[in-house]
Amino acid sequence: MHFHIYASHDYLRRFGTPHTHEDLARHKVLVYGEPAPSFLREMNWLENQGPNGGPHEKVILKINSVYGLKQAVQAGVGLAILPDYMVSPQSALVQLSLDEKKLPTFDTYFVYPEELRTMARIDCFRDFLFARAREWAY
Repeated sequence: MHFHIYASHDYLRRFGTPHTHEDLARHKVLVYGEPAPSFLREMNWLENQGPNGGPHEKVILKINSVYGLKQAVQAGVGLAILPDYMVSPQSALVQLSLDEKKLPTFDTYFVYPEELRTMARIDCFRDFLFARAREWAY
């Protein structure tokens, strides 16, 4: 699963678009609140992108809901890291292009009991998941 930094058009119009990691220090950031499950801790990557690689001084919102984080970004509150699967063209969010190598990713697995592998429901759901995953923009 891939993550990117997102902002609303309104936020970027008001505060400008960050183009480098140094620019991030001048922007308001939103992060996932504690305690974050292990698979979501990487969403707080922005929290450590302050001056000289230290803590970010403009963390203005911590929220323990990925959906709530997306809603705050859409409302123009600040920048946040979101999983790509949550962002569609209808969300009207802008994916920011910074050094992609530094952004978090993690593997995702579709796991089910072996005895269910021949069930049509499982095949249908797997095909649905794979089709949706192919649509994600990296």
